[in-house]
Amino acid sequence: MSRRRMIPIVVIIITIFCSTTVYANSSWYWISTTRPYDVLPYVAAITLAAETLAVNYICHIRHPVKVFLFMLLGNLVSFCIPYIGASLDPVFHIPGHPWQSVLRYAESLPFYTVGAFYLLLTIAAELPIEYALLRKSAGDSRRLLYTIVGANTATTIFVAVTERIFCRGHW
Repeated sequence: MSRRRMIPIVVIIITIFCSTTVYANSSWYWISTTRPYDVLPYVAAITLAAETLAVNYICHIRHPVKVFLFMLLGNLVSFCIPYIGASLDPVFHIPGHPWQSVLRYAESLPFYTVGAFYLLLTIAAELPIEYALLRKSAGDSRRLLYTIVGANTATTIFVAVTERIFCRGHW
């Protein structure tokens, strides 16, 4: 087959397999009454417990309270960064009322909170804190590193799936 005849065939194949729906000039709305921030306290508690257990037992630290406090610090930083950063956006910022800005942002989220980028942000925020604070208590620092990354990956996937089960939205 000549090159001249291949080009339209390739274009048609690419058009069929690479087409996506565009939601131009449409709005997101939540179908369910549950929003991602409604499930956040529950998944945060489960996430914190799972990460604490994983790091404490896989890394053989055997100081659950110490591990819990350091994991709590890392998770607080990780959970707060997206909300604080976005609340500084001029669209949501209310001068003199930072907490109202955060609440306004959380209320108007037209999308799920946790996704692939959130995993990268979580690891970037938590790993330095938790690793630096627990490195001397863990026997094997490489095992600690892998455990923190693995536990964060597993819990982020859990939170993403939980959000999508309990919070239904549509364009």
